[in-house]
Amino acid sequence: MTTSRPLRVLVVDDHPDGGESCAELLRLMGHDARAAQSGAAALRTVAGFDPDVALLDLGLPDGDGFGLVGRLLAALPRR
Repeated sequence: MTTSRPLRVLVVDDHPDGGESCAELLRLMGHDARAAQSGAAALRTVAGFDPDVALLDLGLPDGDGFGLVGRLLAALPRR
């Protein structure tokens, strides 16, 4: 993927190694990536981060990725 600027990417995965590995790979590619292990942690992370992209695990300990999408959209500023 080619972009004119680094992307801010939120990776949400309840398996720490998977989420952190994915975020690290994105950082090595020049993006600003942060990992969260639950929906609640993802909502705390977006408070000051405002990601361009979110990669969500569908099965999370406190809900699912489908429900998290709506909560994330509500928490993010409108562009």
